[in-house]
Amino acid sequence: MTGLNDLISRAKSAGIRLFIWLIGPTDYAITDKAEVLRQAAETTNGEFFLFSGSEQLPELSAYLDPLRYVYKATYSSLIKTSGNQSVSLQVRRQDVVLDSAPMAFSLTVAAPNPIFLSPPATINRTWIPTEKRNEYVLTPNTVEIPYLLEFPDGLTRDLKYARLIVDGKLSAENTAPPFDVFTWDISQVQQTTSFQLQVKIQDSVGFQNETIEVPVEVVVADKPLTWFERLTKRFNLLTIIPILLVFGSVVLLILIGGKTVRSSLKKKSQRTHRLQDPVTQPVEIAGEVMLHPARVELENAWPRIPGTGLAPARLLLLSSGKPGVQEKHEIPIGEYGLTLGSDATRAKALLNYPLVSPLHARIFMDEEKKFHVADEGSSAGTWLNYAPVSKNGAHLEHGDVIQFGKATFRFEQLGVEKKRLTVIPLDDEK
Repeated sequence: MTGLNDLISRAKSAGIRLFIWLIGPTDYAITDKAEVLRQAAETTNGEFFLFSGSEQLPELSAYLDPLRYVYKATYSSLIKTSGNQSVSLQVRRQDVVLDSAPMAFSLTVAAPNPIFLSPPATINRTWIPTEKRNEYVLTPNTVEIPYLLEFPDGLTRDLKYARLIVDGKLSAENTAPPFDVFTWDISQVQQTTSFQLQVKIQDSVGFQNETIEVPVEVVVADKPLTWFERLTKRFNLLTIIPILLVFGSVVLLILIGGKTVRSSLKKKSQRTHRLQDPVTQPVEIAGEVMLHPARVELENAWPRIPGTGLAPARLLLLSSGKPGVQEKHEIPIGEYGLTLGSDATRAKALLNYPLVSPLHARIFMDEEKKFHVADEGSSAGTWLNYAPVSKNGAHLEHGDVIQFGKATFRFEQLGVEKKRLTVIPLDDEK
């Protein structure tokens, strides 16, 4: 009995289930030894069965089927060549080692294929004002570059890395998902430059591949200048020297001739005072002079608006922004406002020029019959006399220069208001 108890303890500790069949008369079931066997089966989660000859024997599969296990083995393959391959399975449990028979299979492997997904041909960087006066910053600083990754062999694998190469140099690298998009830093691009973009990848097996090089141009808009910067930009050493020489000559002539003129005027004044009677001498009275503006153009050359007559104002193209191309473009402006852009379905006046947005700007007249220009959220901005225009608008005057993208126009009004000048006599003429 001690040996049987030891055997039962070892089976229980090893996780072995005991299925015990006892063959004998039916009264064996009530004996002490049969009870020990029954407890051994129940303790190990097994079963006890007494066969006296008249009972039907249980099916062995009823005992064995619950003990069977189905395993699924997965592994990462490092196969790099296509063709016939074989695989076998080995199971080890304690001191037991079982090997399966080799199983042959055919496998085709190929390197992943990266492809650019609609790469941008042009990226525009524009100047936007900051909270400080006359201070601007370029935007955007980063650009998202997406690409598509194909697995020609149908076996999707993780990537070890994906790299964005710009002009042969590493610009961005992804070593963890997502691999299909790069963030390209263009904050250091301060002038218009063309780049060559390429994507290089390596998968977990070790296959490497790359895309073709794609050209991308980063266009940087001209920075808005202050009035002092515009003035200094127009003058250089070659223009300043002649101006200084002319100015010096004029000052010298004034200094030399001033004394002679004053002396002559003094003598003439004394002589005139002696010869002329103060009573009959004519006196000039300070007054007002009407200064009429010159006619801008003949009425038959001024644009007309059908059903209205002569347009109150117009835009004349000064520069189209297209290198080597000179165009004539005149846009009449009425009292009911005018929208301008590169999309004829969204704007009344079509501007087919570089960097012009579909709906770029609008020109309108206020209650005081004064014209204004406002930006409509364009990407390149609207500029009035080289200063940016907001959505609220800016007042227009005759002769103002307006920029839509790279196109430059001059604003002209028909019948500019008359200006009144007051004549004030000099001290020595009183």
